[in-house]
Amino acid sequence: MWECGLKVGASPGTSPPPGGGRIQAGRHALLRIAVFLLFLAVAVGLQWRGGAYHSEFASQSDEPAHYVTGLMVRDFVAGLGQTPPLEFAETYYLHYPKVAIGHWPPVFYVVQAAWTLPFSASRTSILLLMATLAALLALLVCDAATREYSLGYGIGAGLLMLSIPLVQVSSRAVMAEVLVTIFALLATLAFGRYLRTANWRDSLWFGVWASLAIMTKGTGIALALVPPISVLITGRLGLVRRFSFCLSALLVAVLCGPWYCLMPGAQHEAVLKYGGFGMLIRSPANEVAEIARYAGMAVGLLALVGLVERTVRAWRRAGCAPMWGAAVAFAVSVVAMRLSVPTSYSSRNLMLLVPPLMLFSLAGVQFLLRTRLAARVSSRSTAAVLVVGASILFVWNLLAVDHKPYFGYSQVARDLVSQAAGRSPVVLVSSDPRGEGALISEIAMLDERPGFMVLRGHKMLANSRWQGGGYELLYQTPEEQMRFLEAVPVDTLVMDMSSRGAPAHQKILEETVKRYPDRWRLAGLYPKNAGGENSEREIRVYRLAGFEPKPLSRIRSEIGPGILQTIGR
Repeated sequence: MWECGLKVGASPGTSPPPGGGRIQAGRHALLRIAVFLLFLAVAVGLQWRGGAYHSEFASQSDEPAHYVTGLMVRDFVAGLGQTPPLEFAETYYLHYPKVAIGHWPPVFYVVQAAWTLPFSASRTSILLLMATLAALLALLVCDAATREYSLGYGIGAGLLMLSIPLVQVSSRAVMAEVLVTIFALLATLAFGRYLRTANWRDSLWFGVWASLAIMTKGTGIALALVPPISVLITGRLGLVRRFSFCLSALLVAVLCGPWYCLMPGAQHEAVLKYGGFGMLIRSPANEVAEIARYAGMAVGLLALVGLVERTVRAWRRAGCAPMWGAAVAFAVSVVAMRLSVPTSYSSRNLMLLVPPLMLFSLAGVQFLLRTRLAARVSSRSTAAVLVVGASILFVWNLLAVDHKPYFGYSQVARDLVSQAAGRSPVVLVSSDPRGEGALISEIAMLDERPGFMVLRGHKMLANSRWQGGGYELLYQTPEEQMRFLEAVPVDTLVMDMSSRGAPAHQKILEETVKRYPDRWRLAGLYPKNAGGENSEREIRVYRLAGFEPKPLSRIRSEIGPGILQTIGR
């Protein structure tokens, strides 16, 4: 890892007093802790300002699945493996059908479990984990910037990075983007050291960090292009003949290969058949627009200046500096992956580009400070301009991000759990995928797990693939739906009446409730967006009259084994 750029020991030409090195090292450690706590406070403040502590885990469609899967790993570890893993996952999915351990790799969920076991799995706790990861990423950027320039530049870069719209959105959601970016940055810096030292240990560390990135999210595979591109642009082609150059690739193959080859559903990102490299012709312009939108126009322009300046300097010197070469290689690798693999083109995957963008923007600032016009300005005036400019960008970024949406399901979940009175109700929720996930994650958070059994309308009343394609109804009429609901039996219906373009199964479900008013009784109305522009819309809760609970084995047989064949569907 990069040092913070502070020299330990006495100045040249003097002998350090006894224990002086330890004192300086202690001050160095305290300074790093203080900087980290500053970043953490800012990250938490941005989460609070964005409404994260008052909203469900549903700002993005995958957020509920990430939270519930981490919760499952936590509960499995807490139970000391009393149940076989697959059986435990199947039962957990039956209760809270947002488990996605087969769809995504496990590292993010292991990190969640390691945090929530001592600190609880509450909303506040898990958001503090995300803030801690964001602060750690800012500290790593600070380290790299400090080593190249100064501590002031490093702290400024870390604070400004936390305010970037994409970072704000990523750090207030339970998503894997921040963690995979941390591992990717550590891997990039490790390979930069390898380019400078040719030491096999640095190559090994690159393999370790790259493996952790890939086992956090498949987008970490972008690191595969870092070694070949780096040696080309730095002129260190001789490294290719060394065993140490291949060491990291062998390590990644050993650590990541079994998961992606053997785990069911883990190869969902092998999607060349959905467009593949044909997207290269029409995507670069959109890529530039996306970077400007989510990273900020000012940061993007400064990064472009810095990238050009570093490239020109590399041409003049017949080779790019190792750290900058690795940073360029990683940025090129991420863009190439996004342009060639359709499923990686989501805007949230731009998070991987944020650290190199920040470093290149600092290079752009340094280039502008070396111009003739800037040379005429005093250093004090220059520092003032930089502080004011960074402050304006920070505030601008704050204003560019909307509050995290509130859907109203947290209150529904609190009421359902408080009214359960020791029972284990069977709830069917019908909404869009985010709404269904919001209720599932909220109930799982509050429930004495496993207690409630939450069924998804999209899975119980219809069938579709992970991405929503291949949709087909399972029950064509209200009568067929009612027979299914009674056979399970479903105790409670939760219907989001504000879903725009409600799917066919929900339209039939609405007819079912109207056709059997003696069986389905309205038990609650909730605002979808409390106090918001859509507050007139509502979530309706219905209770089944004459409900008699059945044992889990009976319910399992009624809904059929197909739902259990692929955990995370």
